[in-house]
Amino acid sequence: MMKILFLGALSTASLYFAQIYPVSSIPENLKKNANAVIRKDLTTVQINKIDEIKYQYNTVTTVLNKDGSEKAIAYIPYDKARSISDVKVIIYDEFGKKIKSYSKSDFSDFANNTQGVFYSDNRVMVLLYNSVQYPYTIDFSYQSEDKNTIFIPDFLPFYSTNTSLEESQMKIVNTSGIDLRTKVYPSKYNYASVIEGGTGNEKTYSYKNVPAIDDVSMIPEPVKILPKVSFALKKFNLAGKQGTLNNWTDFGTWYYNNLIEPAAVSTPEIKAEVAALQLQGSVEEKVKKIYQYMQTKTRYIYVGLGIGGWLPMMPDEVHKKDMVIVKVLPII
Repeated sequence: MMKILFLGALSTASLYFAQIYPVSSIPENLKKNANAVIRKDLTTVQINKIDEIKYQYNTVTTVLNKDGSEKAIAYIPYDKARSISDVKVIIYDEFGKKIKSYSKSDFSDFANNTQGVFYSDNRVMVLLYNSVQYPYTIDFSYQSEDKNTIFIPDFLPFYSTNTSLEESQMKIVNTSGIDLRTKVYPSKYNYASVIEGGTGNEKTYSYKNVPAIDDVSMIPEPVKILPKVSFALKKFNLAGKQGTLNNWTDFGTWYYNNLIEPAAVSTPEIKAEVAALQLQGSVEEKVKKIYQYMQTKTRYIYVGLGIGGWLPMMPDEVHKKDMVIVKVLPII
């Protein structure tokens, strides 16, 4: 008899834990104006050294209707400086019962070029999942390692309208020995607030129970309504070029010495072409004439490779390409 009772208890417990994210457990105030509800959004940022940050992401989103599908797409942007691992996706039905699971091999890989970009090494992995029933829940997680430490993503509840949030947390673990600047931007409209916790090298920032922002005419973007937290290391790495960020003077000096000055090298051919313009007048007038001359001789295309728009092309390369300037985009 005890064995039967014990087995029954196990069955009941298994059933309970299998129903992890039933839609019925979502508070009613978070369903209002919402096409999707972020049930859980956990990010751990492990700062190990000046050229290594590891990220661990886990987001669970319930899609309430067809209009919410695009808000729960599993996608992973990456480039040559970022490696991706441990990709997992689990789909649950309305009652929290598992429907299907996916791994990295199920993702499609595409070039991640925005409109007007001729070529870049930005890429994105996307899971092409089309649901036949609503609501459903998608549990999406992966890990990423980045050598570029100049950019640490802002932390805010969500980026789009008609999305609500149950719980979100960003945990920062900084064992690099480098000071990390943190700035909290409160909501100008008192729409939500940031909860801060932790001490020393481990800090946490979180949001709880943030209702959806309805998409009405002329409303500001959610990023202008919601609070956010921004981060910046005092020492950073960008494509192997390391610098300090104690103040704008430090950053400007690093930028000029490492990126601008090496590319500000003229050639006899370029000097001869400028001399042929027979520039006269003030410095402003000379610059204006050169600028107008270049406008008639150049066209711009976008190419984003490696360090991106931080590093200009060498003048002689521009000159060799029939005066075609290749304008590169920053990698973010």
